[in-house]
Amino acid sequence: MPVNKIGSFNLSTLDKTVSFILDTNILYFVHSGYYSSTNSKNIAYSNLLQQIISNGNALFVTSLNLQEFIFGIENKEYELHLNTTGKNRKGFTKKDFRKDVTLRAGVHSKVKTALTEIKAAYELCNIDVTTKSIENFVDDYLKYFYDPMDYLVVDATNKKDIIYITDDTDFQSDSRVEVLTM
Repeated sequence: MPVNKIGSFNLSTLDKTVSFILDTNILYFVHSGYYSSTNSKNIAYSNLLQQIISNGNALFVTSLNLQEFIFGIENKEYELHLNTTGKNRKGFTKKDFRKDVTLRAGVHSKVKTALTEIKAAYELCNIDVTTKSIENFVDDYLKYFYDPMDYLVVDATNKKDIIYITDDTDFQSDSRVEVLTM
């Protein structure tokens, strides 16, 4: 299936039954707060998502992408804390970061705000991780460039009328899926 670029993608030609799944990196650009409102990817993906909503197509965020997004925020906050305090990973581990109630409260607030935005804007869908899906990943490991999380999302959701919105080139290794990217 094709890889479509946002600039040449004509949303108005799509049937309303076509749905979109947001990859974690798109959530990160649009909802993490780490990118300025003038960042080109933030602008392009935000505009695209608004157009999709206006066109009446469904926009999904999977439970696996939410988990990865929250983990990414926690990692970013940990890195920011290390950078602003001059601490290093050996002297202040991620476990130490998690045990600090004040730092944990800051992550909680950021994640809660982002999750509220995401739940208001998109449809959420659950993906179960099964031993069979892990076996599929291992069996297909030489076919695609996915990390396990992205593979599991595609494995569980790959259907005819699904387009994956992602900035991750790993999706482009899979000719079974349709991708929309910058």
